[in-house]
Amino acid sequence: MSWLSDENLPDTVRTYPGWKRLEDQRTWYAGKSAHNQRRYLHFKLVQIVLASAIPLLSLIQESWGRWLTAGAGAIIAVLEAVQQLNQYSRLWIEYRDMAERLKREKYLFLAGAGPYQGMDMDTRLTTLSMRVEELCSTEHERWIAGATQVAAGKPLASTAAAAASATPVGPAAAAGPVAAAPLTGH
Repeated sequence: MSWLSDENLPDTVRTYPGWKRLEDQRTWYAGKSAHNQRRYLHFKLVQIVLASAIPLLSLIQESWGRWLTAGAGAIIAVLEAVQQLNQYSRLWIEYRDMAERLKREKYLFLAGAGPYQGMDMDTRLTTLSMRVEELCSTEHERWIAGATQVAAGKPLASTAAAAASATPVGPAAAAGPVAAAPLTGH
């Protein structure tokens, strides 16, 4: 049995803890992705505008022109430092990736496809819970490893390399392949 939208879900699915967790995490990751995207784009836009203004500001002969030029350069440096500290670009992409992985899991469940094919509803719900928790657990473990790496002053491995090397383990692995999630935190 498959449903095309959340509105058609029976109460047993809508109130199931695994479904609630899926929706909570999917919403959180999508929201945080959008937040980090906005921050990154705003920071970069201001940097581009200021960097473009520096050649023009340097043509001002008065002494305040030098101060404006220096100030624009300093603001660019501060914005880039904040971006590097908060990792807006990386988190935008990685949170979006996790939101899409959870959305994929949702639609496979709703369609009764992939690992959910041919299962009765109780088994599908249990499998959904296991797979969602495996995604979240893998994501959390990767986030902890990355945070530890950053705290130690070491550069992070690329998202693609981290995702390619991740292999799910535990009960969810037996339920079928779960795509590895990149480093993020929640």
